[in-house]
Parts: sequence; C-alpha cells; structure tokens
Amino acid sequence: MDNSKKIEKSLERADEWREKILDSDSELSVDHDAFVDLIEGEYGSWREEQILKFDKQKSKKHIDRVVRKRKIIPLSIIVSSSAAAILIFVMLWQSNSWFFKEINPDNKNEIVSAGISQAYLEIDNGSKIVLDRKDSLLLFNDTKAKINSGKIIYKNKANKNKAREYHKIHVPRNGEYFVQLSDGTKVWINSESSLSFYSSFSEDKRLVKLTGEAFFEVAKDRQRPFIVETPECKVRVLGTKFNVKAYSDEGYTYTTLNEGKVDVLLSNQKTQLLPNQQLRINNETNETDKKQVNASLYSAWKEGRWLFKDERLEDILVSLARWYDLSVSFLDEDLKDRRFSISIDRYEDIHLLFKQMELTNRVKFYLSDKEIVVKDIEI
Repeated sequence: MDNSKKIEKSLERADEWREKILDSDSELSVDHDAFVDLIEGEYGSWREEQILKFDKQKSKKHIDRVVRKRKIIPLSIIVSSSAAAILIFVMLWQSNSWFFKEINPDNKNEIVSAGISQAYLEIDNGSKIVLDRKDSLLLFNDTKAKINSGKIIYKNKANKNKAREYHKIHVPRNGEYFVQLSDGTKVWINSESSLSFYSSFSEDKRLVKLTGEAFFEVAKDRQRPFIVETPECKVRVLGTKFNVKAYSDEGYTYTTLNEGKVDVLLSNQKTQLLPNQQLRINNETNETDKKQVNASLYSAWKEGRWLFKDERLEDILVSLARWYDLSVSFLDEDLKDRRFSISIDRYEDIHLLFKQMELTNRVKFYLSDKEIVVKDIEI
C-alpha cells in the first residue's frame, strides 16, 4: 500500500474515533498500539509537512491556547475505554486546517450551586462558632448576639465593665453573611472575606478590619467615627452607606460611596468621596484614581443581583468564581480584557449566565470539574 493510501486509511480511522468520542452514548475502545501507529509513521511525516504549510503565527496561536490550559500535550495519547468521562484533545484535518477541541460530554450537566448564607465566628480565646441558620443566642463578656435566619445581631449588655472580646467573622467562598454590630451598623459580607471587630466599641471610635468585600450601612454617631481598616487604607465615616472591596489577591482596593460622605486615608493622603464617587488604590504603588460611577452597580451583589457594566471579563469571572466556588482558566490571554455588561439574578444557575454572555458571539465557556474554561468563539 503506497503512502497516500495509508494516510487516507489513517484519516478514516481518525474520523471514526472522533465520532465515537463526540458521541457520549458510545462506548470507546481503541487499541493503543493502533493509535500510536496512527500518529507516527507515514501519517506522522505527512502531518508534519502539512503543518509547515500553515501560517505559522496562526498555528502558534491555536496551539498556545491549548498548551496554556494543559501545559503538555503528549503525542502518545492514552484513550480511556469510557467516553462518558473522557477529556481529550482531538486533532483533525478539515477544510485544510487543524484545530484542537477539548471534549467533556458531561460539562453541561455539572451542578454548580450559588452561594448561601454561611460563616463562622472566631473569638480571641480560640473558640470557633459555626453561624448556621438555626436561631440561637450567644453570650459574651460584654455583649450578646442573636443568630436568626443566617444573620447575627449584636447587642450590648447592661454591664459594660467586663473586658471586651475580639471577634472575627469568616465568610468562605460560596458564601455571604450579614452582621449587625453592637452600635447598630449593618454589614453585608461577601464571599471569601473576613470582618474583625471588638464585641463592643470604645468610647472614642468604632474600628473594624476588613479583608475581601463588604457593604456598610453605618449608624450615625457624631462622637465616635466609624473606621474600616484594610491592608491598604482606612475609610473614616460618621454615618453613611458605602462598599469596600479589598481582596489580597487583586491588584486594587476600591471604595465606592452610595450615600453620605467618607474620607479615605492612605499614608499621609486624605481623599474625600461624595455619593457616586469611587476611589481606586493600586495595591503595589499606592497610586490613587477617583472617578464618578453609578454606585449601585458596585453594591448590587448585596441586593441579590450581578450588575456589571463594561467590565473586563477576567474581573467578572473572578467575582463569579468566588460566589460559585470555581476556578477560572483562559485559553487565550487576550480574552481577559474583553468587556461585557451583565444583569442577572445572583442566585441564578451559572449556566444561564454563560448562555447570556455567549449570545454576544465573542466568547465560549466550558465547565469541567469546577473549573470555568474560557475560549475564543473561533476555536
């Protein structure tokens, strides 16, 4: 049999295997030696010749997208005998072009739950208390707290002479939690965040420490300023509503004012914000940028909605990943900077959100083993 017929026969076999792989109802049984023979020998030589005919930049771009995701693509591919759980790159020749395709027949059925009200309270004596949805009463040295339907509400005791305790509320990924502090201030804490505070505040100030994101509705008290301390700055207020986003793994810290007035303190610099203004701080250089915004976009999460307006895709998916407890992988770095606008229920199935974004014909999403895989629509 001459080389051209061998190549043609190899392509026929590859096409048969492709159909079995793409059909999740088929049982796939492939002889490994035959598979190795397919990608080596005359067919392998012919394939290399064809690759050299392509536009090198275009081919490199396609290959790099796959390599970023899976690091190494071995030529000797071991094929599983079950197509139901197979994850494989299929390299085909169609319409004079090669393409890579990642296959996971079950990804559309993968169940991903939106976040729920969950947290635990850590006390300075080392105790940890799970803040579940069961109604209960907690008694501390100088305060008491009532847990009710996924919320914790602090109230001062009549006896204020006892020592204060230091409390820290941890909210995990896939979670959120509401706390009302002893002064009446309301705080909505977002996923993967923590809020630290004394069980009762001092006579001259009300200080809390935040990592992550939270929305504050501060009770008015002209005698005691309320201060939110993050790793990068302090936000000082008397009584107002604002959102602070200060995740340690992100490049910026954001303070967005909805109502009232706040002072953002950074080293020796003080910046005052008015309603619908936002201050962005570069966490590495401490450079600041103040701008006018629609503040409701940045606090919509505590109202149960996702609202993004002309936001970078990477920034959107980082927020979603925390809420749904997923990881994110981009097969093309350029996709991170594509901008989208979204309005959807925060508790909605993530697949519906993906469908909404895919209607733009600018991006494609796959969900595999709790990982969001982002691809260019052209792949």
